[in-house]
Order: sequence, then C-alpha cells, then structure tokens
Amino acid sequence: MLISLSGERSFEQAVDSIKLAIFLEESLGLSKVSLANLYLLLAWLYRECKDRVQELYALEKALEKYEDVLYKSQYDSGNMDKITVEYLVAELSRRVSRLDAASKIYGKLLYDRDFKKNNKLYNYALDSVQALKALNKKQEEVKTCGCGCGCGNNAEDMSASAEKPVKVLGSGCAKCNALEVAVKE
Repeated sequence: MLISLSGERSFEQAVDSIKLAIFLEESLGLSKVSLANLYLLLAWLYRECKDRVQELYALEKALEKYEDVLYKSQYDSGNMDKITVEYLVAELSRRVSRLDAASKIYGKLLYDRDFKKNNKLYNYALDSVQALKALNKKQEEVKTCGCGCGCGNNAEDMSASAEKPVKVLGSGCAKCNALEVAVKE
C-alpha cells in the first residue's frame, strides 16, 4: 500500500504514517523522547476516534519511553527539559491508572522550584492532583459500601458482625439493604 505523506490524510493514513515513523525511530535507535512523542501523538489520534484500547496501548508505550529517558539511560531529551519529561511521566501514569506513581511524581514536582517557574505545567499539575484526589475519594467511597450510594456502611463489617448497629432497613441502596437483611438473619 502506498502512503502519501503530503497533503491531507485520512485517519488510517495518519495512523500508518505515525507507525512508520515509530518503526524508523526504533530501527535507527534515535531519540527516545522523539519515539515517546510519536506514541503520544498516536494515542491522541486514537482518542479522537474513541478507540480506548488502542489509546491506552499507545499511552503505555509513550510512558515506557519517557521512563526510559528518565530512569534507564543517561538523560538525553534533545530540546525537552527534564522537568517536562517528569511531568509527562506523572500525567501519563495518571491516565493509565498508575495512581500511586502519578501521586509520587506530582508530589515531587510541586515542591520543585524550577517546576514552579513553568506556570503552565505547574497549573496543569495542580489540576491533575485535584483529579487524583477526587478519584481517590471516589475509590474510598466505593470501598466503604461497594455500591457508591454514599451511605458509609462498610460491607465487610456489616456482614462480619451482627452486633454492629445497622441502619434502618430501607434507608440505603438495594445492596446495603440486602446486607442489612443478611446481618439480621
């Protein structure tokens, strides 16, 4: 199949050209940052067409390449500074649900004087940290009940001990009500 690399491209042609560029970058062993950037561009394309599986795959590959730059090789980013690469690692970690890693890196970055000088990235990082906090809070709510109704009952405690006080039957969600009935029996 002949790929035209000039002019306007269809989605398939755009994906094929990026995959070709990735193949060439990997074959020639060029900059890992350029390779990571290509995977990030590929992820954006997949996001545009709402292909979540391929998007996550490309995000994971981009994250892997950025991590290689930071942790596994001598830092060589071309025109991208180390703080920007660290920010990208944190943000991609958040987007692929590596929440602990993302929180750790964001925590380090938010206290870095040089990072604070980059207002744009600093503000993005603050927004991402807020999103992480909201996600952690949501996960805690799910842990307490299992249904997310906000009733605050811990499902394990309710089923483990009949001596614990139980809310009035019917005051929570259907799942909580079923647990209450099971505890009473």
